[in-house]
Amino acid sequence: MAESTELATADIELLKELDRMNDDGRSKPKTDGFKLPILKVSYDQETRGKFHINVDGVDYFSDKVTLRVLLQTFTWSHFDFQQKQMIVETIEVRNLFKDEPIDTNGTLRCGKPKSKDMDDETRKKWEHIKYTRILRGIVDFGDELKNQPCIMFQSGSANIRKFDEDYVRSGNLKGHYRDHKLELSSEQKKKGATTYFVVHFKPQWNEIQPMDQQTIQTLKILSEQVNNKNGYIREKYTQALKNESIDTTNIEALREVLDNEFDQPNA
Repeated sequence: MAESTELATADIELLKELDRMNDDGRSKPKTDGFKLPILKVSYDQETRGKFHINVDGVDYFSDKVTLRVLLQTFTWSHFDFQQKQMIVETIEVRNLFKDEPIDTNGTLRCGKPKSKDMDDETRKKWEHIKYTRILRGIVDFGDELKNQPCIMFQSGSANIRKFDEDYVRSGNLKGHYRDHKLELSSEQKKKGATTYFVVHFKPQWNEIQPMDQQTIQTLKILSEQVNNKNGYIREKYTQALKNESIDTTNIEALREVLDNEFDQPNA
């Protein structure tokens, strides 16, 4: 007997709850999370320009890739590639107009001012802080992989806008961005001595993808992954604020002691 794809009332309520997204890591983590395979463009000579994903230790390459985005977030971070460690990072922001991008240093956007408030000189000063769009969803990878959960990172001015330009703000999207599969393609670009690839998204407008029970459960897992990470960063943010408060208190106490000492008459 085939499994019904009709949504039960409980599933509809779960979808509404996921859409409200009012947890954002403020409660205790619900799971230990898991690492998603990364979907990206290959820069290796033999497979250059093809899309690549590694699943369970097996590498897959293909020109034929369709992605269904279930969740998008935004983040700011500073990763030191020489030390191979994250210096500072923000929570993953779901809504750029409502959510505060707090970070592990107790500041916003890793200390970086808003773009509209920066001139070219200031922008160059903060270029080590990377702004990234993160897409989580399920990918069909050629004929070899189907409905594979994955994560995709988009950064740099050329790439970070394409999801909006090609799809979300194209003027053709009537519902939610998870309603359609997207055919991916890569375009090689060159700026100075640097060669890079821009990812394009071609929506399959003629077919609306169903939000069946399996897809909702996948979205739930992806949302919990974001919540778990954000919960960790929120703890770091709170601790950084406490440390700053302690430092300020100590400085004020020291100033008071020194002021009292200088107020004493000479012996």
